Amino acid sequence: KPDAYSSLLVMKRRKSAPKEENMGMLVFFVKNIFRFKNKNLSNALRNCSKELSRAGFKEKKIEGALSATGLGKSKVNLLEPEEILGFFKKIKK
Repeated sequence: KPDAYSSLLVMKRRKSAPKEENMGMLVFFVKNIFRFKNKNLSNALRNCSKELSRAGFKEKKIEGALSATGLGKSKVNLLEPEEILGFFKKIKK
């Protein structure tokens, strides 16, 4: 007998994905911050600030959203999708 463990994973589909009018910008934002997935959100945003500013993201809004949400010290790969979407909505207002 092989010495192995097995698991069963049950996945449930969410009812619906949130509708986002700026889906292209959201994808661009997520791709850029996840290039630095093991860093804090504030450091990841600092490292990709050139790309984000060229795409139209304002540095002041990013700084304001970081202080308002308190996500600056959170690791990018540990953020929930709802947190990322909420942060994105704050900086695109």
